[in-house]
Amino acid sequence: MISPGTRRPPLPRTTWRRELGQDIWDRLRPHERLYLLVIPEFQSTVDTHVAARIVAHIGRIHLRPVRNGQVRPQDQLPPGLPIMLYNGCSPWPAAMDMRDLIATAEGQLAELQPR
Repeated sequence: MISPGTRRPPLPRTTWRRELGQDIWDRLRPHERLYLLVIPEFQSTVDTHVAARIVAHIGRIHLRPVRNGQVRPQDQLPPGLPIMLYNGCSPWPAAMDMRDLIATAEGQLAELQPR
């Protein structure tokens, strides 16, 4: 949990981490807390549908406080940061994006597909 009342943490050294950290920090308002769901996934073999499983994990995590009445109707759910650690022998060949697992839809149906 990051709170703006605390000393600002140093930015990480790598570019993508710096941009992500700055983006998270910039979204905070005074006296506001931000929760970030970090979802680790460990793979030693290729799972061609891992993107769908990660999306399902995030959905289940989001639904728990909703079902328990801990989220008000006007509240937004926290962002998720899925991290997959793969230690297989060959490079990862499967889709990393849910959109790559869904057949292409036409017209209005295309706009309603998960993102």
